[in-house]
Amino acid sequence: MTRSIGIGGGDAEERYLTYSNWLEAAKKDVREEKRFEAVFEAIRHGIESEVLNDIVMKKALAEKELEKKICIIANGICNERIKIKDPLYNELFHLTGKIFESEDEVRNYMKEKYPTCEIK
Repeated sequence: MTRSIGIGGGDAEERYLTYSNWLEAAKKDVREEKRFEAVFEAIRHGIESEVLNDIVMKKALAEKELEKKICIIANGICNERIKIKDPLYNELFHLTGKIFESEDEVRNYMKEKYPTCEIK
């Protein structure tokens, strides 16, 4: 005989086991589901990019020589850790007057116009 006071739908213990099994299955699905991981990874990359963009921009703003400013921004664009590069492309446009479509264009431009700038 059960001591449950559950009304309708069976004893509370039985419902708890059903809920517990469902919860364990849901936790397993979340662990195995790659969509959640992809979302969190995208958020992490976005935050990291914002921080790195700020660092590059502050460093460039502190530089007095135009060539060095351009070199700093170009290195930021070519940095693999920075995933969101729009602000850097925008700043490079304002400094050079040229629109760049890719990192390769930036690298080629820097080799041609500023050969002393080392892109890492």
